[in-house]
Amino acid sequence: MIQKIREMQIALEIAQKDMSNFIDKGNDAAGQRVRSTLLDISKATKDVRKQIQQLRESKKENRG
Repeated sequence: MIQKIREMQIALEIAQKDMSNFIDKGNDAAGQRVRSTLLDISKATKDVRKQIQQLRESKKENRG
């Protein structure tokens, strides 16, 4: 999970650079890359949240 979060951070840093290209230089392709990257990050976030919830439930079962 930690690796997945690091990957999301790197992707977000790249998206920030693309966003600057989109806004400052009018590069439409950069804008599309930002949209695509944000969608990928959103999916990855949902996966990590699901894994965390599964770990929490597993810990509860082991205690009970």
